[in-house]
Amino acid sequence: MDKAPSKKAKTFCLILVIITSLICIIVGCWKLHDYKKLKTGCTSEAAGLVIHEGYWRINKYHTPETKYTSGKYWRQIEVETDGNFKLKNIYARRGKEKKGDSITIHYDPDDPDTYYIGDTIEEYRTIAYILFSSSIVPPLMLIFIMSKSKKYYDKKE
Repeated sequence: MDKAPSKKAKTFCLILVIITSLICIIVGCWKLHDYKKLKTGCTSEAAGLVIHEGYWRINKYHTPETKYTSGKYWRQIEVETDGNFKLKNIYARRGKEKKGDSITIHYDPDDPDTYYIGDTIEEYRTIAYILFSSSIVPPLMLIFIMSKSKKYYDKKE
């Protein structure tokens, strides 16, 4: 059972690596697009105050008020609303700000439901860079493995 991998197996691995890399690149582009859209679009600011920190799940996901919650730990931010930004309370995962600390909410004046809290904008860029970096690793691994396996099987014959 020590024979060289078939051409079919090599082709399958190559296609799998290419698909994985493309998925990482596409998702990375998507996150980078989100980052740029938030960074350029969210030009208005509203002041907020962390009024409560909680320890249970919030079940109202995917609403404008809860789009930054994840896990069990969260904080409630009371926002000083203006004529444009109308959310009075925002629930978000815990950050460096604690109860009683003020926080800035950056929002898009044309679409007030598009906003980010404090410095959470950098998470989008970090995720995009990680995905771009990880899209390079699978092809490099494939090249390395194929070169080593070719040398190994050439020695055997």
